[in-house]
Amino acid sequence: MSIINMFVLATLILQGPTLDSASPKERLAAIEAMSHSGNTEAIPALESALKKESKGEVRQEILAGLARIGGPRVPPILSMSLGTDLDKDVRLQAIESIQRFYIPVSDTGSLQTLFNRAKNLVVQQDRPMLPRGVVVDKVTLDALANAMSRDSIEEVRASAANTLGSLRAKDYVPAMVTTLEDPQNRDHKSVRIEIVRSLGVIRDPAAGPALMKTLKDSDAGIVKESVIAVGLIGYREARPQLEELFKRSSSRCERTVLGVACIAPRSRRQTAVRIGSCQPQRFPA
Repeated sequence: MSIINMFVLATLILQGPTLDSASPKERLAAIEAMSHSGNTEAIPALESALKKESKGEVRQEILAGLARIGGPRVPPILSMSLGTDLDKDVRLQAIESIQRFYIPVSDTGSLQTLFNRAKNLVVQQDRPMLPRGVVVDKVTLDALANAMSRDSIEEVRASAANTLGSLRAKDYVPAMVTTLEDPQNRDHKSVRIEIVRSLGVIRDPAAGPALMKTLKDSDAGIVKESVIAVGLIGYREARPQLEELFKRSSSRCERTVLGVACIAPRSRRQTAVRIGSCQPQRFPA
């Protein structure tokens, strides 16, 4: 154990706040003190506390702390919480922590839980992406895929779908397509949109046929995101369909989106800039 970690643990013992404290504020303070990068000695205690903690906000803080600590023991704990916790906010935090674990952000300041950040990275348009060469373990991806297709809360399912895209989960494109095309998801627009967006950033041509179907969707938002996704993939089989939509469109905004897709842009960022502030409108059926 390093001198710094020994000092942290000694401070906790001497000053009072512990994971076993009756006060939630003291438990949160203990989690904050233990959750610094590389303090892997704290993982067993935090995992044990997570299993017996009754307050959802404290469980969220533990998950955020584990992501900050890092290490190979963390992903299975996050995946377990995503699959088993009854509190939907804790499951959302598990997804957030999975993303933070694999796609680190600034490690300064207090713990960045889902509810004390100005903007949750999971829902930003210019999403963070997994660095090239980083490998995500199968347990984590399985947990996200299961949440996307089976969770009882639409917000959790949409967040899981988004994160699969950020983690470049190419092997899970078939699962994403199956969920996208499931008739039971017809009325779950946010889930479908996040799947379409993720298929676009993953850029696997295998998603092309499914996206050609969503180009004909009755929802303008789904159509718009499908156009962008097809462009990102560079799926040339869809070009005649895109050109037909372009010809029939009367909106300059729609024509801009379709025109960018037809030339197969190489990044979603480029596409977003070209689209500007256009709002979704109804595309020709």
